[in-house]
Amino acid sequence: MGFLDNVASAVSRRAAAAGRGADKIKLNARIGELNRRQQSLAAQLGASLYEAAANEKDGE
Repeated sequence: MGFLDNVASAVSRRAAAAGRGADKIKLNARIGELNRRQQSLAAQLGASLYEAAANEKDGE
């Protein structure tokens, strides 16, 4: 039984490693999405601040 236990253990470890690899890929994709969202929001904020400053300057 020792040999079969070793084989089962090796298969289990490889499956766990594959699962971790898949999780890492998903997390990296999500990080990329969040970074793109952050950049978009920062651009919107910058445009809003620029517009507010321009309107304030015109109102002087």
